Amino acid sequence: MTPLCKNVFIGIGALLVTGLVVGSVTWAILASRTPTIEAPEIIPLDWWQHAVIYQIYPRSFQDSDGDGIGDLKGITNRMEHFVETGIDAIWMSPIFESPMIDFGYDISNFYEIHHEYGTMEDFEELVAKAHELGIKVLLDYVPNHASTESLYFQRSEAREPGYEDFFVWADPRPDPQNSSNRLVPSNWVKDLYIPTVL
Repeated sequence: MTPLCKNVFIGIGALLVTGLVVGSVTWAILASRTPTIEAPEIIPLDWWQHAVIYQIYPRSFQDSDGDGIGDLKGITNRMEHFVETGIDAIWMSPIFESPMIDFGYDISNFYEIHHEYGTMEDFEELVAKAHELGIKVLLDYVPNHASTESLYFQRSEAREPGYEDFFVWADPRPDPQNSSNRLVPSNWVKDLYIPTVL
């Protein structure tokens, strides 16, 4: 064996022995230490904190009766699709009775389903199917939005006892240009108006 090969083998051997000693000492030091960082506490989460929620605007989702307007039966017909795509809950925009001036947010009766979407029986069928498949159903409930056709609004406007404070009412302002005329208490439509440039 040549002196060069002998020196290479000695060098490799020395490196292996040094690595073994350093590794053993390092392992011994680390194994004798107590961990200084404690594992974080696992906090149980409510279902909604980790759920996949899919919002549905019923009017444009699926039409089951051919009238061109999405409905509750159309949503029920697609319930298995939600399961296949990993949806945990569906959140539906308002489905209550409405004159549809504000796309259903102007609710006139919180106790009835809007006729274009179906019936209360259709809604109950939707909920039953969803729960059968493990899907939760959330409704976009908007108590601060109401139609002028709402019984609550009409009774409050008439100041019927028990309904006076269902809405915030303010007396009209005097018109500075015409003392016999009254102006609306606020002109928020004008304040929010942004002209467009063509």
